[in-house]
Amino acid sequence: HGVYPISLNYKNKDKVVHSYDVYPIKIIIERQYGRHYLFAYNYAYENFIMFRIDSISNISPSENIEKSKTFRFLESTHDLEKQLNETYHNYMKNVWNTTASDTLYDILIHFSCDKSNYSQLLSRVSATGRNGTIIPINDTSFDYKTKVTSYIEMKPWIRGFGEYAIVDKDASPELFEEIRNDYRKACASYGII
Repeated sequence: HGVYPISLNYKNKDKVVHSYDVYPIKIIIERQYGRHYLFAYNYAYENFIMFRIDSISNISPSENIEKSKTFRFLESTHDLEKQLNETYHNYMKNVWNTTASDTLYDILIHFSCDKSNYSQLLSRVSATGRNGTIIPINDTSFDYKTKVTSYIEMKPWIRGFGEYAIVDKDASPELFEEIRNDYRKACASYGII
């Protein structure tokens, strides 16, 4: 970590470039697709933000932030590395990949398979699920329960389990509809429906 804020330009999804003054906290390699992100404090909006590194340009030391206000987002600067790590972990607590918000979605997924594949399925969900709870049902099924800031980011993970994962319609209606619509589109594109 440097001890100074930086200025950078960022090109968003719509190819519009915005300038930001930020304090860089952490470089993140996202697990699903291997993309690299910068986790930083955004001085203008007084919030934390993720930037895809491949969309950042024109990085320079910021001349817009007073030195005395560099760490205004922390309670103290005592043990700075620890404070920055705690800030990052608190922010990412319910983030599935990279998208954060103040809205939390309850997610419940039912997993089931035959007995011979149960321990492998359980192991895979345990290893790749994030901040969730596994609730054993019997020797062929279990539930996975979590809260996330963006259920959309979970879709590739869920699809990767195929028929073994079923999103609970009542507990997670938005995600259930997204997954159902994705399967309908896939079936239509293959001429199945």
